[in-house]
Amino acid sequence: MSPISRSTETTLLEWYTRAARPFLEEHAPSDLAALDQQGKRLGQLASTVDEDVAACFLGAAGVGKSTLLNALVSERYNLLPHGGVGPLTAQATVVRFSDAPYFRATYLPPTALNRILFALERAHEVAQKRAADLAATEAVAAPLDEEDRRDAEAAVPLASPDAPTEGARDKIDAYERQVRLLIQGDQQGEIDAPFLLDALRAVLALPARWNGRAPTADERRRIAAIRESIHLPLRGDAHRERREGGDLEGFLRELREHASGFLAPLIKKLDVGWNADALREGLTLVDLPGVGVANDEYRNVTAGWIRDKARAIVLVVDRAGVTEASADLLRSTGFLNRLLHDSDDPEADPVALSVVMVKVDQSADAAWQDEKLLKPGAARKWGEHWRDIHARAIEVARAQLRQELEKLSADGPDATRDERRAALARVLDTVQIHAVSAPQYRLWHLQDDEERPRIKSPDESHLPQLLTAFRALALDVRARREAQLTAARTDFQRRTRAALDLVRAEWEQGARAEREAQQLREELETFLAPKQRELDARQGAFREFLRESLPAQIEAQVNAASLEAKEDIARSLGRLRKMHWATLRATVRRGGAHVSNRGIHLDLPNDLALRFEEPITVVWTKHILAALRKRTAELGDDYVALVAEVVAWARSQDARVQGRFVEALHENLVAQTQDLSSIGKEAVDELKKNVRAQLYAQLVLRVRARCQAFVDQKSDVGAGVKQRILELFGEELAAGVVEIARPAAVKVLRDNYNAVQSEITDRFAAYRNPLESARDAIVGSHQDSIRRSDAQRRQGVLDQIDAVLRAAPAAVAIAPAAVASAPAAALVAAPAAPAAPAPGIVTVAPATPA
Repeated sequence: MSPISRSTETTLLEWYTRAARPFLEEHAPSDLAALDQQGKRLGQLASTVDEDVAACFLGAAGVGKSTLLNALVSERYNLLPHGGVGPLTAQATVVRFSDAPYFRATYLPPTALNRILFALERAHEVAQKRAADLAATEAVAAPLDEEDRRDAEAAVPLASPDAPTEGARDKIDAYERQVRLLIQGDQQGEIDAPFLLDALRAVLALPARWNGRAPTADERRRIAAIRESIHLPLRGDAHRERREGGDLEGFLRELREHASGFLAPLIKKLDVGWNADALREGLTLVDLPGVGVANDEYRNVTAGWIRDKARAIVLVVDRAGVTEASADLLRSTGFLNRLLHDSDDPEADPVALSVVMVKVDQSADAAWQDEKLLKPGAARKWGEHWRDIHARAIEVARAQLRQELEKLSADGPDATRDERRAALARVLDTVQIHAVSAPQYRLWHLQDDEERPRIKSPDESHLPQLLTAFRALALDVRARREAQLTAARTDFQRRTRAALDLVRAEWEQGARAEREAQQLREELETFLAPKQRELDARQGAFREFLRESLPAQIEAQVNAASLEAKEDIARSLGRLRKMHWATLRATVRRGGAHVSNRGIHLDLPNDLALRFEEPITVVWTKHILAALRKRTAELGDDYVALVAEVVAWARSQDARVQGRFVEALHENLVAQTQDLSSIGKEAVDELKKNVRAQLYAQLVLRVRARCQAFVDQKSDVGAGVKQRILELFGEELAAGVVEIARPAAVKVLRDNYNAVQSEITDRFAAYRNPLESARDAIVGSHQDSIRRSDAQRRQGVLDQIDAVLRAAPAAVAIAPAAVASAPAAALVAAPAAPAAPAPGIVTVAPATPA
């Protein structure tokens, strides 16, 4: 959106606040509630229309996601994490357009290092059989809150160092690699625990304890840099900002230190600005954390983007295509539930899915090499193999995606199966599948004599086609936002001008006798009596629907959905019976989230929460929100229909009611009643977001609490532990968690529903009875005729209206409503006013009084 168009909304809202609203507050106060609400919505749309279009990249660690992203952003430089810094680094790196390259880093607080040090020292103490010295570690844990301490202790082996507890060191190993990267600049290599622990103590200004070796000069430099970084003050939303400033080499070096170098484990958020053509239309690329050890950091960072911010999801897979694990990312990250939340809302911003296959060129390499061995001198060129394999890869990936999505649609409660199938069918209809060679694209642009590209043009890598698709996505999203903003601006202009024209029409009207006004009132009330009874009945039914019918549906629908969720959770947990007892125990000890040494991923809090949330999502979206939106719009339609009948009656009175006045009344009341149809839409959009966030958070905490209670009761040790864990899963998690989550879900839905019910009730209360408004508007002009016959007062009000319109932006000053009500002379430029109008507006001459 251009600055000029942004200025249009700003100028319009400033004019309304400074000039139109004070006038209407005195002469048409009943219009203000609707106008204020429309102005607020216009301001919100204007503030968000320029927001970036986020394309979020999902993929398993090591799949080649960073290589792809680097090629998309730059033809020669690596800007994003490359090579991996460990699965516990939960940063999401965001790249957006900027003419002048920059990066902004937000660091984790010192307590994050306290948590790691606490876990590593406890684990080292156990390994060294120094349990008597555990008290010394308590000083490290002092700054930690209960949640941080529990997370750190979950990583510590609880048994003796000789006990064969599977997975006991997976998180400790990851922590050690993180600390080695921080202090030594490389996460690979032998772990010198005493040295690393004392070095981390030095970062936190704690005394040495483990008699580790002295750090080298480079290590001392890193320790000082880390200490400085974690204590930097927060400026805006970042601790450190670096701009390229003519030193590209230094800029890239410092960026690498943050993205994948020794500072990477400290990063909470990394924003990068780069002058890439692909990003000019507002596209933002988000490199989400790779899937590794199941942990809260990864889930929270990823879910925050997937559920609320992403306009596109890019699933990156290697040449194996769409596997069960990669497809399951669409469910475990909340993408599928987001589709279900928006399934009944045709105006919801759609989220697109793209599948990008990488490393397919490796298959072309293998086929080419094999054919050269089998057919010396007759082998086809590499490019021919690449074209064949590329075409087959896309066909295979599409078939794989269909197969895996069909599995996902079948894996869940029966009650929501149709909704899942419909949502996933929309995915299959709109998904884009690309197979690209980022390395060949880079080689073509580098033109290095030591390593020549095998493609003849960039298009053969198919990366430019992917960039074109992303640019088209950004332009499409921007166009939809612009259309919404234009519609909101037009509605607000029309509504404001209609209110001003109605006041003008009332004051321009000539004097009428009291008798004529009374006679007109009696005839109009006779006409309105049956209409009023009809309106009272419809309003009463709507109030009963809001207060009784819909709240009762919430509990009934949640109960039914809970039964479906219980059966689905039981089936899901039943699959765990085949797993090794040590894997199950490690999972319980870590609050339900664990990755074994054999690569088995378990994340019960996330999985069970999503399985419970799914049927609740359908209940909320399909039964509650859809009904709320439908009934609200129906009442708005009733208002419009009834008002139209009153206006038709008034038009039939010919000379008794002035034509200009009737037209202004019609424009005002239609604009007012049409606004009612947006009440439910605006309210339920915010409600949908609240329900999603609150319900999900409560369910995750419930699962953790059950696992923690099991460990606190020492049920995780001794003979029969596997059977007890299976009983925990079967009785506590499959049954108990649902029973606990069911009232929590009812409460979350009711609390949020009560808030939106109150808002809807207040919004309707702000509207006067439309039939009474019509009656008073028509008859009131006659009753006030004596007062309005005072030419001096009438002229003063008309002069005020003219002054308001002279200050109006052009679109308001010459709106269609003005053409219908103002004389032709009123549309020509007026003589110079005492105060010059704001830039970009037109002036309107005072209308000739009636």
